[in-house]
Amino acid sequence: MQFFAIRLSFWGSILIFLISLTIALATDSITLILDASNNLVILAMAVLMGIAARKISQPPDENYNFGYEKFEPLAALTQSALIIVVCLVSLFFAIQDIIHVDDMKSYDLAAAGTFLTLIIGVMITLYLYRAAKRTNSSLLHAASLHWLMDTGMASLIFFGFSLGLILQQLGFTTITPYVDPVMAILFSIIFISLPLKELKHDLADLLDATPDKKVKEKVNKILGAYKNNSYKLHHLRTRRAGQKHFFEACFIVPGDLSVAKTDELAGKIEKDIKSYLPQSDIVINFRVNNI
Repeated sequence: MQFFAIRLSFWGSILIFLISLTIALATDSITLILDASNNLVILAMAVLMGIAARKISQPPDENYNFGYEKFEPLAALTQSALIIVVCLVSLFFAIQDIIHVDDMKSYDLAAAGTFLTLIIGVMITLYLYRAAKRTNSSLLHAASLHWLMDTGMASLIFFGFSLGLILQQLGFTTITPYVDPVMAILFSIIFISLPLKELKHDLADLLDATPDKKVKEKVNKILGAYKNNSYKLHHLRTRRAGQKHFFEACFIVPGDLSVAKTDELAGKIEKDIKSYLPQSDIVINFRVNNI
């Protein structure tokens, strides 16, 4: 499912990019240039996601002992950063268009083209959202978020161009030159906030931050079931990289506990954690209580 979703994102972004760019050049619209740039980012990220997905599926090796899971947050972080850059550049050119007023051409062509990209975007967004929920992939989550932004933008752009067409037909030609740049400014400000939140999440994964509170509480509950008068939890270390979680737990055990018994205990703990989080790397250590 993940690879099909990536291919769908790739070809869908090519189609919408070509439509948006063609209409942007024909109508001289800064908003559609922003939309085309946004789809160019999706296209670039679809390629990067394909590379990352192949890397993630590879097992750990002698050079990467913990596997390639960090490729996922790295790709998602790159996508978020590119979205922010696109928004800032569009904001700059939109402000320039307000200072140097120049009305765009053919609002009807712009509205028709945007409606077409809106329909395509809705279908792809819905599929990616479902795929991200099923696979729990931060990579697909970032992609679905980007497509949601682009589809939301397309719906608002369609409304804006329709409004511009109506104003133009009614003879309000002094107002229509501001419709396009004002839309671009609003979209840039609105959509820059979403990748900023994702940027924080992906950066946390790259810096080995602990998983979310729900995961930590569940793992602590599992480990707590093994604590008694003989076994005590010394420490628990956790981190997350993409879809994979890493746990290192250390128990203090009696000195007379056999190796076979500690091995059995470690196996049970690993099994319980993996029943909750199948994609987990678990290390259980034991320290002897000499008191």
